[in-house]
Amino acid sequence: MGRYLGGMSKVATSRRTTAGERGTGKKSKTGKPSQDCPDIVRIAVNGWTYRDCHTDNASDAHDMLVEAFGSWPYKMAKFTVTPGGFIQARLSKDCPESSGWDSKASDFEALKPVAYSIVDKVLTRALLSKAKKRTQFLSLGVDLSSYKDYRGKPKIDIHAELVAIVDVRSKNVRPENVYWTGKSYPVAWQEHKLVHAPLESHKFIFGGEKVLVLGCHDLNMFSNRSYKKQKRGGKRRHITNRMRKMALSFSPTVVLHHPHTTYSPRIWQTAWAGVREHVPTANTGASGIAFCGKKNQEKCWNCFQTLDKTLDATKFGKVCNLEVDGYECDNEKRWRKWAKTHCS
Repeated sequence: MGRYLGGMSKVATSRRTTAGERGTGKKSKTGKPSQDCPDIVRIAVNGWTYRDCHTDNASDAHDMLVEAFGSWPYKMAKFTVTPGGFIQARLSKDCPESSGWDSKASDFEALKPVAYSIVDKVLTRALLSKAKKRTQFLSLGVDLSSYKDYRGKPKIDIHAELVAIVDVRSKNVRPENVYWTGKSYPVAWQEHKLVHAPLESHKFIFGGEKVLVLGCHDLNMFSNRSYKKQKRGGKRRHITNRMRKMALSFSPTVVLHHPHTTYSPRIWQTAWAGVREHVPTANTGASGIAFCGKKNQEKCWNCFQTLDKTLDATKFGKVCNLEVDGYECDNEKRWRKWAKTHCS
Protein backbone atom coordinates (compact mmCIF):
# COMPACT_ATOMS: atom_id res chain seq x y z
CA MET A 1 0.00 0.00 0.00
CA GLY A 2 2.46 2.60 1.25
CA ARG A 3 0.31 5.67 0.60
CA TYR A 4 -1.34 8.16 2.94
CA LEU A 5 -5.02 8.33 2.09
CA GLY A 6 -6.22 11.10 4.36
CA GLY A 7 -9.81 12.09 5.07
CA MET A 8 -10.88 8.53 5.84
CA SER A 9 -14.45 8.09 6.99
CA LYS A 10 -16.76 5.15 7.63
CA VAL A 11 -18.71 3.61 4.76
CA ALA A 12 -22.23 3.17 6.12
CA THR A 13 -23.40 0.26 3.99
CA SER A 14 -23.09 -2.80 6.23
CA ARG A 15 -25.22 -5.82 5.36
CA ARG A 16 -25.10 -9.60 5.21
CA THR A 17 -25.70 -11.50 1.97
CA THR A 18 -25.85 -15.07 0.82
CA ALA A 19 -25.69 -16.20 -2.80
CA GLY A 20 -29.47 -16.38 -2.96
CA GLU A 21 -29.93 -12.85 -1.60
CA ARG A 22 -27.16 -11.16 -3.58
CA GLY A 23 -28.46 -8.36 -5.77
CA THR A 24 -32.01 -8.47 -4.41
CA GLY A 25 -31.54 -5.85 -1.72
CA LYS A 26 -32.83 -8.27 0.89
CA LYS A 27 -31.00 -8.22 4.22
CA SER A 28 -30.31 -11.28 6.32
CA LYS A 29 -31.75 -11.45 9.77
CA THR A 30 -29.01 -10.53 12.20
CA GLY A 31 -28.26 -12.44 15.36
CA LYS A 32 -30.18 -15.53 14.21
CA PRO A 33 -27.86 -18.18 12.73
CA SER A 34 -30.48 -19.96 10.62
CA GLN A 35 -28.74 -20.30 7.24
CA ASP A 36 -27.15 -23.57 6.13
CA CYS A 37 -23.59 -24.27 7.21
CA PRO A 38 -21.19 -22.92 4.56
CA ASP A 39 -17.66 -24.14 3.97
CA ILE A 40 -16.38 -20.56 3.83
CA VAL A 41 -17.76 -17.26 5.09
CA ARG A 42 -16.01 -14.13 3.86
CA ILE A 43 -15.99 -11.03 6.01
CA ALA A 44 -16.18 -8.67 3.04
CA VAL A 45 -15.08 -5.15 3.95
CA ASN A 46 -16.92 -2.47 1.99
CA GLY A 47 -14.04 0.01 1.85
CA TRP A 48 -10.52 0.14 3.29
CA THR A 49 -9.59 -1.77 6.45
CA TYR A 50 -7.78 1.20 8.01
CA ARG A 51 -7.93 4.98 8.41
CA ASP A 52 -4.20 5.60 7.81
CA CYS A 53 -1.93 3.08 6.12
CA HIS A 54 1.07 4.11 8.26
CA THR A 55 -0.44 3.34 11.65
CA ASP A 56 -1.53 0.23 13.53
CA ASN A 57 -5.20 -0.60 13.06
CA ALA A 58 -5.73 -3.26 15.74
CA SER A 59 -8.75 -1.48 17.21
CA ASP A 60 -10.40 -1.09 13.78
CA ALA A 61 -9.80 -4.76 12.94
CA HIS A 62 -11.21 -5.80 16.32
CA ASP A 63 -14.32 -3.67 15.81
CA MET A 64 -14.98 -5.12 12.32
CA LEU A 65 -14.73 -8.66 13.69
CA VAL A 66 -17.08 -7.79 16.56
CA GLU A 67 -19.56 -6.43 14.03
CA ALA A 68 -19.27 -9.54 11.86
CA PHE A 69 -19.55 -12.18 14.56
CA GLY A 70 -22.21 -10.19 16.38
CA SER A 71 -24.52 -10.17 13.34
CA TRP A 72 -23.73 -13.67 12.05
CA PRO A 73 -26.68 -15.13 10.09
CA TYR A 74 -25.23 -18.60 9.41
CA LYS A 75 -24.66 -21.81 11.28
CA MET A 76 -21.11 -22.98 12.01
CA ALA A 77 -18.64 -22.37 9.16
CA LYS A 78 -15.41 -24.24 8.59
CA PHE A 79 -13.41 -21.19 7.56
CA THR A 80 -13.95 -17.47 7.96
CA VAL A 81 -11.75 -15.34 5.70
CA THR A 82 -10.67 -11.70 5.90
CA PRO A 83 -8.80 -9.65 3.27
CA GLY A 84 -5.04 -9.31 3.09
CA GLY A 85 -3.75 -6.56 5.36
CA PHE A 86 -6.86 -6.77 7.52
CA ILE A 87 -4.49 -6.05 10.40
CA GLN A 88 -1.41 -3.87 9.99
CA ALA A 89 1.41 -2.95 12.33
CA ARG A 90 4.85 -1.36 12.43
CA LEU A 91 7.99 -3.45 12.11
CA SER A 92 11.29 -2.57 13.77
CA LYS A 93 14.13 -1.84 11.36
CA ASP A 94 16.38 -4.60 12.72
CA CYS A 95 13.88 -7.37 11.98
CA PRO A 96 14.35 -9.30 9.77
CA GLU A 97 17.95 -9.56 8.54
CA SER A 98 17.19 -9.77 4.80
CA SER A 99 14.33 -9.24 2.37
CA GLY A 100 13.47 -9.55 -1.31
CA TRP A 101 14.59 -12.59 -3.28
CA ASP A 102 17.40 -13.02 -0.75
CA SER A 103 15.02 -13.49 2.19
CA LYS A 104 15.27 -16.82 3.97
CA ALA A 105 12.89 -19.01 5.97
CA SER A 106 14.58 -17.75 9.14
CA ASP A 107 13.63 -14.17 8.21
CA PHE A 108 9.99 -15.21 7.95
CA GLU A 109 10.20 -17.10 11.25
CA ALA A 110 11.53 -13.95 12.96
CA LEU A 111 8.33 -12.12 12.02
CA LYS A 112 5.93 -14.58 13.63
CA PRO A 113 6.29 -13.32 17.24
CA VAL A 114 5.68 -9.74 16.05
CA ALA A 115 2.61 -10.75 14.08
CA TYR A 116 1.36 -12.98 16.90
CA SER A 117 1.46 -10.11 19.39
CA ILE A 118 -0.85 -7.98 17.22
CA VAL A 119 -3.23 -10.90 16.55
CA ASP A 120 -3.40 -11.57 20.28
CA LYS A 121 -4.30 -7.90 20.78
CA VAL A 122 -7.13 -8.08 18.23
CA LEU A 123 -8.64 -11.39 19.33
CA THR A 124 -9.80 -10.60 22.83
CA ARG A 125 -11.40 -13.24 25.02
CA ALA A 126 -14.83 -11.69 24.49
CA LEU A 127 -14.37 -11.74 20.71
CA LEU A 128 -13.16 -15.35 20.74
CA SER A 129 -16.20 -16.41 22.75
CA LYS A 130 -18.39 -15.14 19.88
CA ALA A 131 -16.15 -16.42 17.10
CA LYS A 132 -15.96 -20.02 18.32
CA LYS A 133 -19.76 -20.26 18.07
CA ARG A 134 -19.60 -19.17 14.43
CA THR A 135 -16.53 -20.74 12.83
CA GLN A 136 -13.82 -23.33 13.35
CA PHE A 137 -10.94 -21.40 11.77
CA LEU A 138 -10.39 -17.70 11.14
CA SER A 139 -7.88 -16.37 8.63
CA LEU A 140 -6.39 -12.93 9.28
CA GLY A 141 -4.25 -10.96 6.85
CA VAL A 142 -1.44 -9.29 8.84
CA ASP A 143 0.84 -6.69 7.20
CA LEU A 144 4.08 -5.65 8.88
CA SER A 145 6.11 -2.71 7.55
CA SER A 146 9.11 -0.65 8.54
CA TYR A 147 9.47 2.84 7.10
CA LYS A 148 12.18 5.30 6.14
CA ASP A 149 11.92 9.00 5.50
CA TYR A 150 11.62 10.02 1.85
CA ARG A 151 11.38 13.77 1.22
CA GLY A 152 9.65 14.28 4.51
CA LYS A 153 7.16 11.45 4.04
CA PRO A 154 7.25 7.84 5.28
CA LYS A 155 8.11 5.24 2.64
CA ILE A 156 8.03 1.48 3.09
CA ASP A 157 11.47 -0.02 3.68
CA ILE A 158 10.85 -3.65 4.65
CA HIS A 159 7.45 -5.26 4.18
CA ALA A 160 5.79 -8.59 4.95
CA GLU A 161 2.28 -9.81 4.25
CA LEU A 162 1.47 -12.66 6.59
CA VAL A 163 -1.67 -14.74 6.94
CA ALA A 164 -2.62 -16.22 10.30
CA ILE A 165 -4.98 -19.18 10.45
CA VAL A 166 -6.40 -19.21 13.97
CA ASP A 167 -8.14 -22.17 15.59
CA VAL A 168 -10.71 -20.11 17.49
CA ARG A 169 -12.16 -22.99 19.47
CA SER A 170 -9.86 -22.32 22.44
CA LYS A 171 -10.53 -19.71 25.14
CA ASN A 172 -7.36 -17.76 24.39
CA VAL A 173 -5.10 -17.24 21.41
CA ARG A 174 -2.00 -19.35 21.95
CA PRO A 175 0.97 -19.75 19.61
CA GLU A 176 0.14 -23.42 19.08
CA ASN A 177 -3.36 -22.44 17.87
CA VAL A 178 -2.08 -20.04 15.20
CA TYR A 179 -0.66 -21.26 11.89
CA TRP A 180 1.32 -18.95 9.61
CA THR A 181 1.97 -18.37 5.95
CA GLY A 182 2.18 -15.22 3.81
CA LYS A 183 3.01 -13.76 0.43
CA SER A 184 5.72 -15.53 -1.56
CA TYR A 185 5.31 -13.80 -4.93
CA PRO A 186 6.06 -10.05 -4.83
CA VAL A 187 4.62 -7.33 -7.02
CA ALA A 188 7.16 -5.14 -8.83
CA TRP A 189 7.72 -2.54 -6.08
CA GLN A 190 8.32 -5.30 -3.54
CA GLU A 191 11.19 -6.98 -5.43
CA HIS A 192 13.73 -5.92 -2.79
CA LYS A 193 11.40 -5.18 0.14
CA LEU A 194 9.18 -8.23 0.69
CA VAL A 195 10.05 -10.91 3.21
CA HIS A 196 8.97 -14.07 1.40
CA ALA A 197 6.93 -16.80 3.04
CA PRO A 198 8.40 -20.27 2.34
CA LEU A 199 6.37 -22.14 -0.28
CA GLU A 200 5.85 -25.12 2.00
CA SER A 201 4.12 -22.85 4.51
CA HIS A 202 1.09 -22.53 2.21
CA LYS A 203 -0.04 -26.13 2.85
CA PHE A 204 -2.34 -27.01 5.76
CA ILE A 205 -4.69 -29.75 6.83
CA PHE A 206 -7.63 -28.44 8.85
CA GLY A 207 -10.75 -30.34 9.84
CA GLY A 208 -10.07 -33.09 7.32
CA GLU A 209 -9.58 -30.59 4.48
CA LYS A 210 -6.35 -30.01 2.59
CA VAL A 211 -6.11 -26.24 2.39
CA LEU A 212 -3.88 -24.08 0.19
CA VAL A 213 -3.57 -20.63 1.77
CA LEU A 214 -2.31 -17.82 -0.49
CA GLY A 215 -1.23 -14.23 0.02
CA CYS A 216 -2.33 -11.41 -2.24
CA HIS A 217 -0.27 -11.69 -5.44
CA ASP A 218 0.36 -15.42 -4.91
CA LEU A 219 -2.81 -16.30 -6.81
CA ASN A 220 -1.18 -14.99 -10.00
CA MET A 221 1.25 -17.88 -9.92
CA PHE A 222 -1.65 -19.88 -11.33
CA SER A 223 -2.53 -17.32 -14.01
CA ASN A 224 -1.64 -18.54 -17.49
CA ARG A 225 -1.50 -14.96 -18.72
CA SER A 226 1.04 -14.01 -16.04
CA TYR A 227 3.04 -17.15 -16.79
CA LYS A 228 3.48 -16.14 -20.42
CA LYS A 229 4.85 -12.75 -19.38
CA GLN A 230 7.51 -14.24 -17.11
CA LYS A 231 11.13 -14.43 -18.22
CA ARG A 232 12.19 -18.00 -18.97
CA GLY A 233 14.72 -19.10 -16.40
CA GLY A 234 13.92 -16.04 -14.25
CA LYS A 235 13.09 -16.01 -10.56
CA ARG A 236 9.37 -15.52 -11.14
CA ARG A 237 9.15 -18.46 -13.53
CA HIS A 238 11.14 -20.61 -11.09
CA ILE A 239 8.93 -19.91 -8.06
CA THR A 240 5.76 -20.28 -10.17
CA ASN A 241 6.81 -23.71 -11.39
CA ARG A 242 7.60 -24.76 -7.83
CA MET A 243 4.22 -23.55 -6.55
CA ARG A 244 2.27 -25.29 -9.30
CA LYS A 245 4.15 -28.54 -8.80
CA MET A 246 3.68 -28.38 -5.02
CA ALA A 247 -0.05 -27.62 -5.31
CA LEU A 248 -0.63 -30.45 -7.77
CA SER A 249 1.18 -32.89 -5.48
CA PHE A 250 -0.59 -31.65 -2.34
CA SER A 251 -4.05 -31.91 -4.00
CA PRO A 252 -5.88 -29.33 -1.87
CA THR A 253 -9.66 -29.33 -1.64
CA VAL A 254 -9.87 -25.70 -0.44
CA VAL A 255 -8.03 -22.58 -1.64
CA LEU A 256 -8.10 -19.44 0.53
CA HIS A 257 -6.79 -16.23 -1.05
CA HIS A 258 -6.04 -12.95 0.77
CA PRO A 259 -5.85 -9.94 -1.58
CA HIS A 260 -5.66 -6.43 -0.15
CA THR A 261 -7.93 -4.39 -2.42
CA THR A 262 -10.39 -5.64 -5.02
CA TYR A 263 -12.59 -3.16 -6.87
CA SER A 264 -13.60 -5.23 -9.92
CA PRO A 265 -14.80 -8.76 -10.69
CA ARG A 266 -12.11 -8.93 -13.38
CA ILE A 267 -9.00 -8.47 -11.24
CA TRP A 268 -8.55 -12.12 -10.23
CA GLN A 269 -10.50 -13.69 -13.08
CA THR A 270 -7.61 -15.29 -15.01
CA ALA A 271 -5.83 -16.31 -11.82
CA TRP A 272 -8.88 -18.18 -10.48
CA ALA A 273 -9.35 -19.80 -13.89
CA GLY A 274 -5.77 -21.00 -13.57
CA VAL A 275 -6.48 -22.45 -10.13
CA ARG A 276 -9.36 -24.49 -11.54
CA GLU A 277 -7.04 -25.76 -14.29
CA HIS A 278 -3.86 -26.42 -12.31
CA VAL A 279 -5.47 -27.49 -9.01
CA PRO A 280 -8.27 -29.79 -10.22
CA THR A 281 -8.86 -31.27 -6.74
CA ALA A 282 -10.05 -27.93 -5.31
CA ASN A 283 -13.83 -27.86 -4.88
CA THR A 284 -14.06 -24.66 -2.81
CA GLY A 285 -12.16 -21.39 -3.04
CA ALA A 286 -12.56 -17.73 -2.21
CA SER A 287 -10.75 -14.40 -2.10
CA GLY A 288 -11.06 -12.24 0.99
CA ILE A 289 -12.47 -8.92 -0.20
CA ALA A 290 -11.86 -5.30 0.74
CA PHE A 291 -13.88 -3.46 -1.88
CA CYS A 292 -11.85 -0.33 -2.61
CA GLY A 293 -9.39 1.03 -5.15
CA LYS A 294 -6.27 3.17 -5.24
CA LYS A 295 -6.68 5.20 -8.40
CA ASN A 296 -8.82 5.77 -11.49
CA GLN A 297 -11.91 6.06 -9.35
CA GLU A 298 -14.11 6.83 -12.35
CA LYS A 299 -13.24 3.34 -13.64
CA CYS A 300 -13.72 1.65 -10.28
CA TRP A 301 -17.21 2.78 -9.36
CA ASN A 302 -19.61 1.92 -12.15
CA CYS A 303 -22.60 -0.33 -12.68
CA PHE A 304 -20.50 -3.34 -13.69
CA GLN A 305 -17.86 -3.24 -11.00
CA THR A 306 -20.12 -3.58 -7.97
CA LEU A 307 -19.37 -5.32 -4.72
CA ASP A 308 -21.92 -8.05 -5.37
CA LYS A 309 -20.48 -8.87 -8.79
CA THR A 310 -16.96 -8.80 -7.38
CA LEU A 311 -17.93 -11.24 -4.64
CA ASP A 312 -19.55 -13.54 -7.21
CA ALA A 313 -16.46 -13.61 -9.43
CA THR A 314 -13.96 -14.39 -6.68
CA LYS A 315 -15.29 -17.65 -5.28
CA PHE A 316 -16.43 -21.14 -6.17
CA GLY A 317 -18.07 -23.84 -4.09
CA LYS A 318 -20.09 -23.31 -0.93
CA VAL A 319 -19.14 -19.74 0.00
CA CYS A 320 -21.23 -17.09 1.77
CA ASN A 321 -20.54 -13.44 2.49
CA LEU A 322 -20.95 -11.17 5.46
CA GLU A 323 -20.37 -7.50 4.66
CA VAL A 324 -19.05 -4.99 7.19
CA ASP A 325 -18.31 -1.27 6.98
CA GLY A 326 -14.83 -0.15 5.98
CA TYR A 327 -13.32 3.28 5.44
CA GLU A 328 -13.33 5.45 2.34
CA CYS A 329 -11.01 8.26 1.32
CA ASP A 330 -12.33 11.58 0.05
CA ASN A 331 -11.90 10.94 -3.66
CA GLU A 332 -13.95 7.72 -3.43
CA LYS A 333 -17.03 9.33 -1.93
CA ARG A 334 -18.39 10.91 -5.10
CA TRP A 335 -18.01 7.69 -7.09
CA ARG A 336 -19.77 5.64 -4.44
CA LYS A 337 -22.54 8.25 -4.47
CA TRP A 338 -22.73 8.08 -8.27
CA ALA A 339 -22.92 4.28 -8.27
CA LYS A 340 -25.64 4.29 -5.61
CA THR A 341 -27.72 6.68 -7.73
CA HIS A 342 -27.23 5.05 -11.13
CA CYS A 343 -26.80 1.34 -10.38
CA SER A 344 -29.62 0.59 -7.95
